[in-house]
Amino acid sequence: MAGRTADPLTVYLAGMAMDAVSCSAALVLSAVLGGHPVLSLIALTSITMLATQFLVFMRTDVYFLLQDLTGCRNMYRDASAYFRHLALRALARPSRDPLAALPRRERRSLRGYTVLLVAGTTACLGVAFTVTLPATLTLLAQATTALTSPTDPLATLDAATVILSIAAFQALWAHTWWRRHAPRLRRARLRRGATQSGRK
Repeated sequence: MAGRTADPLTVYLAGMAMDAVSCSAALVLSAVLGGHPVLSLIALTSITMLATQFLVFMRTDVYFLLQDLTGCRNMYRDASAYFRHLALRALARPSRDPLAALPRRERRSLRGYTVLLVAGTTACLGVAFTVTLPATLTLLAQATTALTSPTDPLATLDAATVILSIAAFQALWAHTWWRRHAPRLRRARLRRGATQSGRK
């Protein structure tokens, strides 16, 4: 019907359904036509994208689905605030429980999600520093060597593509991070400036 908004659950699950359909179609075609690199790439990409949706410690589709089912307003923000509260208490510093004013069911859900948030973030950082970063640095070193000591035009082109791809990805990540965190950093800077001015 015109003017009727879509069910949020349908919106959250639509992308996952498309990934599942793409993966299934690629696997069926592979079984019918035989192994093919493009079909294998489609299946692997679809499975990867589908699996990452279950990393609920990030704002994935399953995260928003879980947030709606638990009735929480902003699980990531509230759980992060609760973790900061626990960290301050562990350091014997004063802190008010940010969940104190919330309903009991929401508090219980947020405490459980805080465990997932901390464990998942820690695991991701561990993988990033022990696997992703060393692999990326090794790849960059090899590409730089191939680019500075050209022996084959195709190898030079491949090395340039690798460096440009990694640089573009990092630039996109930095831009996204800055857009998300810049307002908070500006507010913190203004608060520090106001505090220092008040002390003078």
